[in-house]
Amino acid sequence: GSVLNLTAGAAMAVVAVLGPLLGAVADRRASKKKFLAAFALLGVLSSGSMVLIGDGDVALSVVLYALGTIGVAGSITFYDALLPHVARPDDLDRASSLGFAAGYLGSTALFILNILLLAHPEWLGLSSPAQASRACFASVAVWWALFTIPILRAVKEPRASNQ
Repeated sequence: GSVLNLTAGAAMAVVAVLGPLLGAVADRRASKKKFLAAFALLGVLSSGSMVLIGDGDVALSVVLYALGTIGVAGSITFYDALLPHVARPDDLDRASSLGFAAGYLGSTALFILNILLLAHPEWLGLSSPAQASRACFASVAVWWALFTIPILRAVKEPRASNQ
């Protein structure tokens, strides 16, 4: 428990320190989508790599968890920064609420599917809960990647301002 808490805290501290600097760079260079893609890729690769974790692989678990936490926190930062580019000022609250709700519904759906898979690994022909947990990590990586693609393809990011 304490290793998990320390890892999460350290990863969030990295994001807190880097966030303002990266946000300024993203605004100045009109590169919010590039930073979103980079952080999402970090998270996707970290989640997907968790299939490699075996019994007793604490060091690998800590590294992948920290990188995944940095990936999710960083990607959400730049995802949120794109909101003004997809909604009019008077629709920002509504668009934000709908996006938040859709994200939670989607993640809850995957969570429920993964809980069912952990409880019944034989449904996918898996022989153990350990194999099922690896499949769950892979499903998170695929899910994250698939649901990142639409924003990267559809949202137009305006040019950088010279301010």
